[in-house]
Amino acid sequence: AVPTIWLFDAKTGKHRQLTENKIAAQQPLWNSDNSGFYFLSERSGSFNVWFYELATGKEIPITTLVDHPVRHLSVSANDDLAFSYNGELYRLEKNQVEPQKLAINIRNFAAAPSQFFYSNDATRFMPSVFDAEEILFSSYGDIYAMNTRNEKVKRLTHTATEEKQMVFTPDGYGVLYSAMRNGHWGLYLARSFSEEEMMSSSAMVEEQPFLVMPGHDISQPVYSPDGRKLAFVIDGRALHVI
Repeated sequence: AVPTIWLFDAKTGKHRQLTENKIAAQQPLWNSDNSGFYFLSERSGSFNVWFYELATGKEIPITTLVDHPVRHLSVSANDDLAFSYNGELYRLEKNQVEPQKLAINIRNFAAAPSQFFYSNDATRFMPSVFDAEEILFSSYGDIYAMNTRNEKVKRLTHTATEEKQMVFTPDGYGVLYSAMRNGHWGLYLARSFSEEEMMSSSAMVEEQPFLVMPGHDISQPVYSPDGRKLAFVIDGRALHVI
């Protein structure tokens, strides 16, 4: 399903769809005077920042970045924008055209020994067919990626709810899994911010909803051998293939 943006009128109790069905649009954020909102749209081919003008219904492009999607949009009280792009953070000040990359220097990315958690309990393993040294495993409701050659482990999920039944995506650089969100199971996709980077080597991982149905549980994802189809189970009894 393609995400769309709707407007709810609290006085009338009615909903009105604002963006098209065939073009993904998400993460709406009001501007300072509530005359419209900023949002992420794939109208230009990849996610960029757009502005929706409520009075006219016009959608105005704010950024025109290519090759990678814009993510994690935020707006300040004076309409300055911040977002991530290709693993970097950017700021676009009001009335400016070109976003500026923020210079961030992380001196120490590693956790302190006092923050380490030790466990020998893993409930499921999933080897990669693309890289014999890469595996996935789950432990205590979270999913990890590990490089068996250098024994480097990357924690992919860190939530209060459970993630399970993980599989590699057809390209080998992402992970699809079942996750409990808002009281129901759905399918979610995790990838590195950097393209074609193995999960165990990624510094930062982004999670996105892949297939969610309100009021229903979706679980047990399995890709076909050629990677062109995906099978899953709805509500624990109905097998579907897309």
